[in-house]
Amino acid sequence: MTSASVPTKDRFDVLVLGGGTAGSNAAQAACEAGASRVGMIYTPEMFNTCVQEGCMPSKSVLASSTQGHPFSEAIYRKDVHLTRLARALKGKMQRAPYALIEGSARFLPGPEGVEVTHEGKVRHLCARNYVIATGAHAWVPPIEGLERLPSGQVLISDDIVGIETLLGEAPKRLLVLGGGPIGLELATFFARVETEVLVVDISGLLEPFDPEFGQARLRALRATPHMDALVPGELQSVTDTANGVLCRIAHKGTLLERCVDRLLIAIGRKPNIETLALENAHVRVENSTIWHDEHLQTSNPQIYVAGDVVNHHQILHYAAEMGRVAGINAARSEPTMAMDYQKNALAVTFDEYPSALIGLTEKEAKAQGYDVISATQDLSSLGVGILEDLPWGLWKLVADQAEGRILGSQIFGPSSAPELIHLLAPILYYRGTLQDIVHMTWYHPTYAELLRSLARKLCSETGIECPGA
Repeated sequence: MTSASVPTKDRFDVLVLGGGTAGSNAAQAACEAGASRVGMIYTPEMFNTCVQEGCMPSKSVLASSTQGHPFSEAIYRKDVHLTRLARALKGKMQRAPYALIEGSARFLPGPEGVEVTHEGKVRHLCARNYVIATGAHAWVPPIEGLERLPSGQVLISDDIVGIETLLGEAPKRLLVLGGGPIGLELATFFARVETEVLVVDISGLLEPFDPEFGQARLRALRATPHMDALVPGELQSVTDTANGVLCRIAHKGTLLERCVDRLLIAIGRKPNIETLALENAHVRVENSTIWHDEHLQTSNPQIYVAGDVVNHHQILHYAAEMGRVAGINAARSEPTMAMDYQKNALAVTFDEYPSALIGLTEKEAKAQGYDVISATQDLSSLGVGILEDLPWGLWKLVADQAEGRILGSQIFGPSSAPELIHLLAPILYYRGTLQDIVHMTWYHPTYAELLRSLARKLCSETGIECPGA
């Protein structure tokens, strides 16, 4: 069947491949941008990473462990939460203004559209433009001996917080490979249920942050019950022994050996592109990543890309914005909207000592040519930090000296860090300054008022005129 012979009901203005955050936002945006017929192809069993194996279930087990629930109860509660959230999301999808198409898609040769397979049946669809939003999967690196370990000894995050948890009980000893958000959050969960956790990362913790935050997080981790770290450390090989998995780790010029019961890999995710037959659509792929321009348009001008499959900024709000941009561009004859990654620069880690970042770090601001000024305060020795016996805490404010404009901020330590960072969102959005922060009203005693202290400090140190500072 050629595209010319495809029935009218199987023809679309825009077809979206993938039903997650990026896919649903792309389909919705295409409808709102004027596309009269939009379809979204999704897999009903696994259609949204955030709800089914990512953001939400991981926060569920963290909340349960904070409340003192044992491992089995935390997993049970996670399953209850996941079922409820997935049901609500499916209900929302059913009310969407675009067509829902169950199955998995692959591109056909030339301009022939896509082939969708579901429960043994094949359907041929075609569209004027397409959006690839097929997400990503956990990546397991090549490590000597890994493939010879018994089934179940090597885990990924999906095995813990996904639809089906593979562990019936918490292991006594766990090595977490990866010190990013996923690794730190799951390390926190297991330590709270009294698993002895060793975190190994080849570079450092809190990599996007300025260096002092990763260093502080490492000190805090090593002081946390049931947790330790070898950072920087490289897991070179693993061997199954009678005492568990023997892990050989290169750390500061020494080869160390540690035995654990399970190995959790959390070092990143790779795009889901293997089954799409992108070569049929002449879509260029470089290093397992779909090439695209600032409009999220691929080497095939009919095909756009959005979400985790883009292979950077794999966070929900980025996926939502990429979906919106790709959907709008796909609905039009020519792309007009570019993706502004800096506008969406916001990251949070929900671990034992949460961290959050918005805007530019000091290093990034200097690289962009700003005349950078910054101030950092130890939250554990100031105000409410003293009252709450906060053991660890930093807050940093980055600004441009020329105008006093706020460029970014980083927080580490207090449990409210994920909420506190949002104080900066409207300030950055409206291009707020140090003077603006000083003139705002701040309640005492709160962590939030320390933002004014940082602004005052920068005003006094740099001579920026801040009446009332």
